[in-house]
Amino acid sequence: MRTNIKKYALIFISLIVVAIGAFVINKNFGQNGTPDNSVDNNVDNADYPYKMSVIIPVYNAGKYLDKCLDSVENQTLKEIEIICVNDGSKDNSIDILKRHAANDNRIRIIDQENAGVSAARNNGIRSAKGEYITFVDADDYIETCTYKSCIDVIIKENPDVFVYKYRSNEDEEVPQNIEVSKCNSYNHSNFISAYKNSHPAVWDKIFKKELLLDNEIFFKEDVVFAEDHVFT
Repeated sequence: MRTNIKKYALIFISLIVVAIGAFVINKNFGQNGTPDNSVDNNVDNADYPYKMSVIIPVYNAGKYLDKCLDSVENQTLKEIEIICVNDGSKDNSIDILKRHAANDNRIRIIDQENAGVSAARNNGIRSAKGEYITFVDADDYIETCTYKSCIDVIIKENPDVFVYKYRSNEDEEVPQNIEVSKCNSYNHSNFISAYKNSHPAVWDKIFKKELLLDNEIFFKEDVVFAEDHVFT
């Protein structure tokens, strides 16, 4: 992942993703593989009750990675797995990942040769054990309340896609909870409106894993710019 190069015109070097509002998309649409080169953390995570898999593609992100990982590890929602896909980093990223994994058994590392952010995210999707999947860029970080406030709504509404807002200014106030009554709900008849009303990136969205796998929705690995726009 070319962290400091492959960003859109709206670059948020230290984007703070926060749960300050949301909408849900309910499904009316009608191989999972196992990536190689996984780093063994010497921890059996098979029975951990994952509600959500957080996929973090990493490429030469050593400057930001500690802050990113700390923000995910410190989430008030503890039932998450953290899948870090090292995309052939040439800096100290893999050492940082291993240090965090040694202290948190929810972290799994996939160490792959450099293949790009799309391949990294796809490996994360195929490896994910959670019912829901979300993404964090390695140079971003999130507020500690984000996933708990999101999952509280997700459990009630059972959406296929859940979209929440974000901030790029640390001075903005961060609500601790999302009010279901203030969420917008979309279905197959008006989901284009949901797309138009959201950012086309993937770091502000939570996807039902079943939706992605059943419909073979993955990132196009031959797209080198705005690949998450295409996915969305």
